[in-house]
Amino acid sequence: METDAGLDLKQTRKASGRKDEGQPAAINLESLTTKVDHLMKLCNDADAAATDFKDAVTAVAESAGLNAAIVSKFIKAKCSDDFEARKGKVVQMALVFEECAD
Repeated sequence: METDAGLDLKQTRKASGRKDEGQPAAINLESLTTKVDHLMKLCNDADAAATDFKDAVTAVAESAGLNAAIVSKFIKAKCSDDFEARKGKVVQMALVFEECAD
């Protein structure tokens, strides 16, 4: 694509965020255009998985008599690398509510 000044944008554009050896990296749109369909499929799959997760959490929460947000946070904590740290914070919060919530 040429600008009004006759410059080829494909050759003159530089990325402002990504750096290559301290210099802005040249933009290469070919690497994007060849993967657009694949990335769109992954995005749609992620959206579908998120919807499936939400629906499953809601169903389990309803059958357990729990708030869906609590079930979701618990499952996400169980899947994380820092489950024990998160569990410790919840235990402290429960203690504060038990002892101080009047």
